[in-house]
Parts: sequence; C-alpha cells; structure tokens
Amino acid sequence: MNQRMNELLGPALGVVSEFWEHYDENHGPFGQRVETYLDFASTQFDKRMRVLERDRGKSIEEIAKAALADLSEEETAPVPALLI
Repeated sequence: MNQRMNELLGPALGVVSEFWEHYDENHGPFGQRVETYLDFASTQFDKRMRVLERDRGKSIEEIAKAALADLSEEETAPVPALLI
C-alpha cells in the first residue's frame, strides 16, 4: 500500500501543477500561490499515510472506531485559510 501511495503522489501533485501552468508566481488566480495548494496536497497525503500506518493489522471494528474519532477531531479543527 505504501509503495502504491508513493507512486500516486507524483501524479496527484501534477494535477495541481498542471492547473498552475497558465499562471506565473506573481499572478495566480484570486491572489493565490501554487505553493499553498501543493503544501495542502502534501499535508493530506501525509495524513493519509499516517492513518494507513496506524490501522495496519487492526480489525474492521477498530478501524471504524478510529475513523469516527478522526471525524470528531476534524469537526473541531480550524478550517485551513485556503478553504475560507
């Protein structure tokens, strides 16, 4: 699973980069910067990898409990600036 996730990271970041090919770093849409989106995508990847590592070898019930706990934490987490 880790190998496959790492194989897919490049193409996933490529989607973000491809969108930004039409802009230069000083004239992004809505004053945004590509780095913000690449950082966000990388952070989401890291979170997913931590969850996969955490849940390795656990039962479906244990994974479901952990997923519900994750959802509860997300509801109380601050909203990232790029989503406001």
